[in-house]
Amino acid sequence: MGNYMSKVERSELKAGDHIYTRRIIYSHHGIYVGDDKVVHYVGLKRPSSSSSSSSSSSSAWLSSSSATPPCSVCEALDQREHKNGVLISCLDCFLKGGWLYRYEYGVSKWGYPKGTYNAAESAPAEVVTARAAQLLQDGFGEYSLMSNNCEDFATFCKIGRHSGIYGQGSAADAPLHALSHVP
Repeated sequence: MGNYMSKVERSELKAGDHIYTRRIIYSHHGIYVGDDKVVHYVGLKRPSSSSSSSSSSSSAWLSSSSATPPCSVCEALDQREHKNGVLISCLDCFLKGGWLYRYEYGVSKWGYPKGTYNAAESAPAEVVTARAAQLLQDGFGEYSLMSNNCEDFATFCKIGRHSGIYGQGSAADAPLHALSHVP
């Protein structure tokens, strides 16, 4: 178990780890599956239209998939189209130059800020990676900033259910969550 403020070194990673990297305004989460590969949820690609919902537009700017051409490793993985919303990529493309962190499971909330830990115990690594592999094939449904995002994907792989917290683990999300559910 590491300190949430400490970067994790690549050499410390184990298959089945829930990892994340901080981006400018959010954190991107995934499951490390070994061999410098990460399975992560980037949302479904949708055709753009003037009638798209706010969750559709938010997934476009939060998606970890960008116009940046894939590296040779990710290009060989042939997953860049991610028609089902789940992608496998190399660790470098997942991090996009950011620092590497590990999300902790089975720990007390003391000493860990919201969004960096889960009190639930993780499933064994082989179950976690099997869930990630299955979701890579089947997808993870429609993206929602508040209830079905990359953090929910990684948490589901680890404990077999959604986290039950607002996506990206920030108390500041609560007002946004309330506004997004106003009829």
